Amino acid sequence: MDRNGLSIAENVDHTLVEFSMMETLHPISLQQSDCSSEPQGRFERQKFKIRMASNQERRQTAVFLVEKMYGWRGYNTSGVSEKLAATAKPAEDVTHISLMVYGQDNRPVGTLTVGFDGPKGMLADELYRGELDALRGQDKRLLEFTKLAIDRHASNSNRIVAALTNIAYLYGKMSNCNTAVIEVHPRHVAFYESKLGFRQVGPERLCTRVNAPAILLAIEWDAMAEEIRKYGGRKDDGTAGKSLYRYFIDEHDEAGLIKRLAGTEVG
Repeated sequence: MDRNGLSIAENVDHTLVEFSMMETLHPISLQQSDCSSEPQGRFERQKFKIRMASNQERRQTAVFLVEKMYGWRGYNTSGVSEKLAATAKPAEDVTHISLMVYGQDNRPVGTLTVGFDGPKGMLADELYRGELDALRGQDKRLLEFTKLAIDRHASNSNRIVAALTNIAYLYGKMSNCNTAVIEVHPRHVAFYESKLGFRQVGPERLCTRVNAPAILLAIEWDAMAEEIRKYGGRKDDGTAGKSLYRYFIDEHDEAGLIKRLAGTEVG
């Protein structure tokens, strides 16, 4: 158990959740609807699984995917391996959690690392220490989303981003965080604002880690919870607009998934 009260089961090798393109997010331990009678396209039928990068092989897979997609966008990937490998911590001292999404034939298609604030700060402090200290001064208990990478050949990158963000949100909720921050390229700001409700809290600066411009965004847990209340579990709700929260698990099923993430329900 870490200082935030987050408890992660040691050697978590099971699948945390699974989903398809035509379903909302489901913990695999919860009852799932039988969609076999419905017409489905090849990509809609494809199942995706989210697992924790809890061993060296999975961490290296996450490193490879980050380097591949960052390199494709022209970012500097030197040092990514060392930084990502360093996120592996003993279960009793969790400061980072790396998640992996696997698609057909167990192919890795997405990854996200969740970093919790602490005495050593967060990666975003390198560029935005003043802005983050201001948030801390407002009693914001922070975590950050880093090293988000989605395979550009994935059938629905928005769906994968939503699933990863949903799990990250629940880890934050478990650890008593109330605000998430993320550094994004300026061309991605509109995506995070319109689809997830982030707001800009820091100006554009050069991120030397990847040699590219960055802007600091943030979102409060209360705002995310409200969007989940309105749209969670309602993939086909026409009122959701561009919101990715329609792909989130609804608030009534959160407790069961939180138990699984905490390692108290092993499948």
